[in-house]
Amino acid sequence: KQRSLCAVRLARVTRRTLGRSLLIALFVGTVLTAINQGNLLLDGEFPASLYWKIPLTYCVPFLVATAGAVLNARDSVRS
Repeated sequence: KQRSLCAVRLARVTRRTLGRSLLIALFVGTVLTAINQGNLLLDGEFPASLYWKIPLTYCVPFLVATAGAVLNARDSVRS
């Protein structure tokens, strides 16, 4: 019973965290895209490689923020 209660708490925190992670990914991804690809975008160029680089630039901060929050929540539930 205790284990299922922990899973419910963790799921609740995870759902709440997804929205926050999305906001973090939008902000950080935009900044990183501007830094890394800004010159190409401002020149009006859009090489084929950007079709995978830009989405990946947003996915990485989303995954890092979500993983950090879930691990933190899991540790909080355990203690």
